[in-house]
Amino acid sequence: MYSLKLLGTALVSLALADQLCAAGIIDLGTLGGTSSTAFDINSFGQIVGSSRTATGQEHAFLWQNGEMNDLGTLGGANSAASSINSSGAVAGTSDGPTSRPFIWQGGTMNSLPLSVISGANDINDAGHVVGAYFQNGYHPYVWQNETITTLPSIVVGNGGGANAINSSGLVAGYSYVGSDYRAVLWQNGLPTDLGTLGGTRSAANAINNVGQIVGRSTTSTGESHAFLWQTGGMADLGTLPGATASEAFAINNRGVSVGMATVGGGRAVLWREGAVTDLNTLLPANSGWTLNEARAINDLGHIVGTGLYNGDTRAFELKFATTVTRLPPQPLDSVLPPAVNQQAKNAVVIAHGWIGHGWAGDQSWVTEMANAVTARLGPAESEWEIIPIRWDDQQSLVTTAGAALDIADYVGAAVGTELVARGYEHIHFIGHSAGSGLVSAAADRASAISGVRIHSTFLDPYLPPGRAIVKCCGRVVFRRRPLEV
Repeated sequence: MYSLKLLGTALVSLALADQLCAAGIIDLGTLGGTSSTAFDINSFGQIVGSSRTATGQEHAFLWQNGEMNDLGTLGGANSAASSINSSGAVAGTSDGPTSRPFIWQGGTMNSLPLSVISGANDINDAGHVVGAYFQNGYHPYVWQNETITTLPSIVVGNGGGANAINSSGLVAGYSYVGSDYRAVLWQNGLPTDLGTLGGTRSAANAINNVGQIVGRSTTSTGESHAFLWQTGGMADLGTLPGATASEAFAINNRGVSVGMATVGGGRAVLWREGAVTDLNTLLPANSGWTLNEARAINDLGHIVGTGLYNGDTRAFELKFATTVTRLPPQPLDSVLPPAVNQQAKNAVVIAHGWIGHGWAGDQSWVTEMANAVTARLGPAESEWEIIPIRWDDQQSLVTTAGAALDIADYVGAAVGTELVARGYEHIHFIGHSAGSGLVSAAADRASAISGVRIHSTFLDPYLPPGRAIVKCCGRVVFRRRPLEV
C-alpha cells in the first residue's frame, strides 16, 4: 500500500455560471512503478484505475483512505479496474492467461464466465456488469443474475460494445454499422441508435441515473466532438479554443460532464450548463500538474483522471467544495453563531430545511429543536454547545429546494471546517429536509480533515430528481425513507 501526496488546497474561481469552488489536487501515487491512471470514483471517494508496479507490470488498484491498494490479477501479468459502485465492488479486466473480465469485492477477484477474450467496462449498484467480448468481432454483453447476455446490435450480427450501465439497467455503448459505428442506448435489451452530430460515427461512454448520455461523435465537418444526449436528441458540447477534438467520458447525476480536449498532449475539461472549462485553469499556481484527461466525476463534484505531475504520469483526484450558482454574499458568521460555551467539548448542530414560497415554519423549528435538545441534555448541558444553523438568507439566491441543495453544499463545507477549528471532539448533526444536505456536507468536510466523532440525524430528507441518496462520512444513510445513524 502506498500513501498519497497532498498538495495545498487553494481557493479558485470556477468560471461557470458564476460559481465559486475550492479546488485541491491529490497525486494518488503508484504501486511502486512510474505511472498510474484513474478511471472511476464512487460516491464515497473510493477510486479505481491501474498503476505500474515496481516490476513493471500494470495492476488494478483501489485507492481509499489515502492509500493505493493492489487488487492483483487473475493469474496473468496485468490488470486494470474500470469501475466501482457504491458498495465498493470493482469491475475491470485482467490477464489470466487471456484477457478476462473480473469483479473484485472484499479482497477477492473473481472472473466472469467468459472463455474468450473479453473485458468489463462498468458495474452498477445492483452489481450488474457490462463490457464486450471478442468472437468473430466484438460484441456487447451484460452480466446479471449470474448470466451473460449478448446485447443485440443495430445491424444484426455487426457487434459493438457496452460501456456503461445505470441504476435502472439502461446500457450505453456503440454498435457497428458497416465500417462506421453509432452510439446506442439499450433499454429492455433493445438497441436505440442515438444518431450523430452530423457525421457518420458516434459512441456513448457513460450514462447517469437520470438517463443522460455522453460520448463522442463526428460532426458534418469531420471533427470529433463530445456530445450530451438526452430526451430530445444529441447536443454538441463543444471543445476548447484551438482544440481539434473533444470527448466526454463521464457524467454525474447533476448533469456535469468531464472528459478531454485535444490540445497539445490533451487537456482535462469539464462541461456544465453549456460551458466548457479547462480544469488546468483551476489549479493552484506552480502546482506542477498538467491535467490531460478527466475520466470520472461523482455527485460531490470530485473528479479523477490522469495528468503529468512534474513530468511523471499520475492518477489524480480534483476536489471542489461546492457547486453553488452564485457565491452567497453573507459571511459565514451570519450562518454559524459564535461559540457561547467555551468549555464545551461537544456540539449539536441543527439545520432547518428549504424556506420558500413564503413558508417560514423551519425558522421557528430550528429554535424549538435547539430548546428541546438543551432540555433533554439536562445536567450534561455544560459539556455541549447547541448550534442552530439559519441559512435562509443564503437560500434567497435560488428559487427551488433542489437549487438550495447547491447552496447547502457550500455552507455545509464552510460549517464543517469552522467546527473542526473550534476543537470539538464529538459533533451530532440534525438536519431537516434540505438541511440534511447541509449537515451531510458539514459532516463530510469535518470527517475528511479531522478525527472528530460524528453522528447525524436526518429528518424527512429532501431528495430532488438526480439525487438518489443522502450521504454522510462515506456512507449511504438515506435512500427512500428517513434513517438515523
